[in-house]
Amino acid sequence: MKRTVSCLLVVSILLSLFSVAVFAEGGKCSCDKAPLVYVIGRQEVYDDPTAENPVNAIHKDKELLLDAVKEALPYLAKAVVTDKWDEYCNKLVEVMKPVFENYKLNDEGEVTNSSGCLSSWAPGEVLDNHQSDSVYSYAYPYDPRLDPWEIADDLNAYIQEVKQVTGHDKVALFSRCIGSAIAMAYLVKYGKPSGYEDISCFSLYNGTIGGVVAADAFFTGNISFDSDAIERYADEQLGTDALFQFLKMTIALFNKTYALDLGILGIEKLYSKIKRAFPEILLDSYATCPSYWSMLSPDKFEAAKEFVFGSKAEKYPVLISKIDRFHDKVQVNVENILKDMKAKGINISVICKYGSQIMPITAEAGQSISDNLIELSKQSYGATCSDITKTLSAEYLSKADKRFISPDKQIDASTALFPEYTWFIKDVAHFDFPDGISKLLVAFARSKEQMTVDSNELYPQYLLYDYKTDSVSPLTEENCNTHNYNKSILSRFISFITALLKLIKEKISSAVSPKA
Repeated sequence: MKRTVSCLLVVSILLSLFSVAVFAEGGKCSCDKAPLVYVIGRQEVYDDPTAENPVNAIHKDKELLLDAVKEALPYLAKAVVTDKWDEYCNKLVEVMKPVFENYKLNDEGEVTNSSGCLSSWAPGEVLDNHQSDSVYSYAYPYDPRLDPWEIADDLNAYIQEVKQVTGHDKVALFSRCIGSAIAMAYLVKYGKPSGYEDISCFSLYNGTIGGVVAADAFFTGNISFDSDAIERYADEQLGTDALFQFLKMTIALFNKTYALDLGILGIEKLYSKIKRAFPEILLDSYATCPSYWSMLSPDKFEAAKEFVFGSKAEKYPVLISKIDRFHDKVQVNVENILKDMKAKGINISVICKYGSQIMPITAEAGQSISDNLIELSKQSYGATCSDITKTLSAEYLSKADKRFISPDKQIDASTALFPEYTWFIKDVAHFDFPDGISKLLVAFARSKEQMTVDSNELYPQYLLYDYKTDSVSPLTEENCNTHNYNKSILSRFISFITALLKLIKEKISSAVSPKA
């Protein structure tokens, strides 16, 4: 009996080994679940990711920043008195260097120290997990500072290994945030020349490839402020405890009484004096990273190069050639590539987020509908949007195709690049990655036909995110009014007093409570 069992075990093992060998030599999987390859957004970078306790490569510790402020303050005071700003600008550049010294790349846009990301991959590390319906089944990691055009080579190698390991001829390709630049570079470099033979479908999710307001502002030097945008941004970004509530209400009250506008005038005047320091600060930080140039709006690219490099362009020929290559080959051709993919039969979806105030550092920030980082019109490649506090005009709506108008009447999807394949999710910010949207991405990838905004009742064109349940549901006229941007000055004043009293009560309670 024992001999029989032993023989059966040996045969079973041999058969298993044989099947593995056959599969490794090109065996094909017959299931209809293409592996989900997700080019993730920006990862954190660390001084040394192999260290026991890795330290973020952007040194933001309070002691360092306070020391920088203390060191620069006397120079600022002197500049204000004398109206001579060169010395202060030089000191500002000097004190900012330690913050980014381990994050920045060299003059050629390459890593020359031990910095890097916690997540990475090496050939031979991919496992067969393609039956999973998680968008993170094959989450492709990369260093978010490097050249997207060069990273595309590594992404291609990753995709080939995923195909080999899973036995599938094609993968479903997703990209989010700055990962959209990597994915588009891959599609230009490897996808189009092969007729997209490795791709079953492609989703452009909340991509930065169309341009980011913050990148445009900092890299061109065109920074300005909008008081209403500052109030809304503070209201959304500051916390909910008593101190933050007090700060939010203070900013709101200052805005309604025009005190905030006076402060903005002072800040903009100061910026005009120190603007000359910004190119050097950028060249000691983000401007050495080719990937950050991919976040510029295409029409801002040349102005950004002139502002950042100026007379120092001769020092950075390799870096400039990298960012020029990506701009010329990829960024200005995104729409053409997407159209070509669709013409070749590749299923496409564009997933957008909105409902948040964009960073208030440009004159347009007071109007833009966004996810707090990217304007919705750029995420969607052309959707028509109202101002953030308004709706599309009655005249516009009377002539528009009602099928593509959002229930809150702020968006017309008919003018987007792919009206029928573009989804809009309200009340989810750029740096939030809810499970509800992940399920939409998987539903798109698993659809045998091109999924449209009409083909799945769970996922119409306009959706609302619920933080409490971490889910999305159809946006309707009944649930779409989630913001009140037009509070009266009396309402603001009452909120201010309420927040102040709450803060005082909290401080008193803290002072009289027994200490452990």
